[in-house]
Amino acid sequence: MLLQNEKTYKRKLISSEAVFIHSPGAIVGMVAKVLGYIDDDIFKYAVEKLSEIYPILKYKLTWDKDDEPYFEETKNYIPVIIVPRHTDKDFEKMITDQWERGFDLTNGPLCKFILLKSHDKSEIIFVAHHTITDGISATMITDFLLKIMDNPNAKIKPIEYEELPSIENLKKYIPKANLLESLTNKSISSFVNYSWKKNKVNIIKEDIKKAHKAYFDKISYIVSLDELSAEDTFSFINKCKKNNVTVNSALSSAFLACRREIDNEHISKKIVIPVDLRKYLGNCAKKSIGCYSTSIDINFTYEASKAFWENAKIFNKLSSDSLNNFGPIKKIQAFSMFSTNFLEASTLSQRVQGHEEVFKSFPYAKKLGTKSNNIASIAAKNTIKDASTFTITNLGVKSYEYNDFKLESLIIYPSSVSYPEMNITLSVLTINAKLILSYHMLTDKAKTNNCLNMLNNLKENIHKFIVNI
Repeated sequence: MLLQNEKTYKRKLISSEAVFIHSPGAIVGMVAKVLGYIDDDIFKYAVEKLSEIYPILKYKLTWDKDDEPYFEETKNYIPVIIVPRHTDKDFEKMITDQWERGFDLTNGPLCKFILLKSHDKSEIIFVAHHTITDGISATMITDFLLKIMDNPNAKIKPIEYEELPSIENLKKYIPKANLLESLTNKSISSFVNYSWKKNKVNIIKEDIKKAHKAYFDKISYIVSLDELSAEDTFSFINKCKKNNVTVNSALSSAFLACRREIDNEHISKKIVIPVDLRKYLGNCAKKSIGCYSTSIDINFTYEASKAFWENAKIFNKLSSDSLNNFGPIKKIQAFSMFSTNFLEASTLSQRVQGHEEVFKSFPYAKKLGTKSNNIASIAAKNTIKDASTFTITNLGVKSYEYNDFKLESLIIYPSSVSYPEMNITLSVLTINAKLILSYHMLTDKAKTNNCLNMLNNLKENIHKFIVNI
């Protein structure tokens, strides 16, 4: 939508974007380890050129008179940070610091690019708010940036943004709901929207950045990275194929097998697997960069009395059945019936209820806390109660080639949540024939060292497990 009087592009957020607005921790990062010299000016030029391909990288958030969120074009430049690279560990501190710093959503832009530079080896870091990108989008952005750096004279065709993903694009893939299910979904959504309109909580937009800071003054973002050798990766994938099990199912089963050994206190039967909707959206998905995903929830108990591959096959069937029934798209259909500002508030309510001491100074905290009966608070209570303690995202096999430098590896830093206690996110991709895994947690700063030790132990146990099964 082009506003003629303002001469700026503006469009409403869809539900799968809006849920991340008030979610501290809704940051996505990608680290590209690059071999070869990178010129500062070429890097800056590539970032600016990239913003022409994907204008949404320069957007900010605004709200209309009905408190509905919109993306709006800003003339601000995307922040570019270039600093010397001293050690192989520099990027870990840089990205976690930037992750916890967050974004000024009301002024934009909603991303930044960082170059940790040495003469023959560098890390390029892309950090963005989850409203504009997801993991797959981040790999696309990183690849485009490197291609422009590799060939600054490449012809760039800006992408139009008029077409957006919506439930209309997905309807032909959604199984016909029976009458009872259809009436139930409509009744619930109508009741929720009516209740929300009647008792809507006024969230002060200027508090978004303050709430993020308050949250990360208390919470640490911790990461533990792992990489399988090409030989071990080849062996593991072959074993998965031999047993007719996906890599996701094998990794999820390995997580459950190893998690119990180090932490019996926080065991959940539910694993969440994000699902990419781009294959259902066709060309429409090329019109923007995020967030075209939903998720499937797998309720599964690892049986120690059974062999590993037997457990993995059971998990594999559960996830396959869920995907084949298009449950994720049905979830998006139900999700889209709620107003976006209600989704904003219920997501913030989840954070408030998980950390009421952090948010108590904000005027809306009581209405979104555990003792409130506001509809957003009730929705949050049910979400927290039903939450998993493990999320796995697998971006698959990536193959990128450039002339002037080599992409050594890509590491994902996913959006995350901190409830229930000991929630762990595992992000996976395969590049240069190597399986790269990154384990992520949010935890209370007072527990940082203990939780990092636990995360490292879990990583080492899973590494040994998948190499030796």
